[in-house]
Amino acid sequence: MRQLAAVFLVGIILFLATTKVTSLPQSSERLVVVIDSYHDPVLSNFTIAIESLNESLEGCVDMYYNNDTLNSSTLSGVSIFIVPPFNKTFTDSEQEIIRKYVSRGGILVLMALDYDSNRGFNANPVLFNDLLSAIPLKSHPRLNYTIGGIGLRYIDPLSNDSFLHINSSQHFTQALKTEYLHNKKYNLIVEPTVITVEVEDINDIPAIVPPAWTYCISGNGTVIYFESGATIFVLERYGQGYVVVCGFAISLSDLENPLYGHPWIELGDNKKFWTDLLTSLIRLPEEANNVINPSYIAILLGGLGIIFIATAVIISRREKPAKKKEISISEVLRKMRKKK
Repeated sequence: MRQLAAVFLVGIILFLATTKVTSLPQSSERLVVVIDSYHDPVLSNFTIAIESLNESLEGCVDMYYNNDTLNSSTLSGVSIFIVPPFNKTFTDSEQEIIRKYVSRGGILVLMALDYDSNRGFNANPVLFNDLLSAIPLKSHPRLNYTIGGIGLRYIDPLSNDSFLHINSSQHFTQALKTEYLHNKKYNLIVEPTVITVEVEDINDIPAIVPPAWTYCISGNGTVIYFESGATIFVLERYGQGYVVVCGFAISLSDLENPLYGHPWIELGDNKKFWTDLLTSLIRLPEEANNVINPSYIAILLGGLGIIFIATAVIISRREKPAKKKEISISEVLRKMRKKK
């Protein structure tokens, strides 16, 4: 039995030695989200979006606005950097800072906006593309616009409100559904602009593809159809980080939709999509899960030490076989005579 116990303990040691130890996100860790407010943002109302993200991450999100030019320390320790639709140029130095930030593990969220002459605020798609070009993404995502610099808006002629109603089962690429959203179901109501990509098969990248029957309309009323390479959302990894290019900034904002009487982000599953996406990006990188927490190492070594000690004690206490008493022949003969 004791030999069996020793073998059992040795088996436990071997099991622990080959078990992969991973660390989970600690509730005490703070996640810093920064929204750019320096480059003349035309839309910065994302309070509900940040609050929902904070709630999903158990209250560990700290949100700040950056109201100055970017320098080498601005994005240090920042988990997510959100750039709303803007009208002020990012300098070459700022673009390089952003590129390095993403490469080292940051999450950059670029929010694009369609054009609406009746809305009172519009962003410059040329400046948006200039910033986007600073990061050499494989899919080469770009905003499309007319010669006059007017951003295009997607229209769905089959919907009652002309907005795009996006069902994830039909219009999310497989890469987006499986790799980042865990095959959850979403129904989005969005007012997007077009983002074109350069890939052989759009299903190979995480993206949202608009319905085939939709079209784009420019500020002067020109109707344009896109047969291929058209998306309204693209996600790509760069270095250790991620770049999210979203073509429906207004649909994630606190602004009230006049037709529905609710904030845009509260329509459909807009908020759920936003929260699930960013949560998956924060927890997704494999290298974050493979870092061994020092406390786990201490526990593992302590456990192994106890097992080694216990094994040694058990083995050392094994009963030694009783030594046989030697009896001489003369002694045997003497005892035999006495019996007679």
